Amino acid sequence: MVKEDYREELQKYIIGCLSDIKSFTEEIYINPDHLHVLCTLPRTVTIAQIISKIKAPSSKWLKPRGISNFE
Repeated sequence: MVKEDYREELQKYIIGCLSDIKSFTEEIYINPDHLHVLCTLPRTVTIAQIISKIKAPSSKWLKPRGISNFE
């Protein structure tokens, strides 16, 4: 579960991950156990690549903060 204390910081982190692949984030909302992202899809990036660019790094970012069940 993502605590309220970390949500804003995690949102910024995910927006940065998307920005690195030239994807613009329109909206992002983090629930305690999942997230919603509305972003642009660059012509050279697949949806699967966007998910992998968010999923692995955000899970890795959360683990040192004691959150290991965010999938």
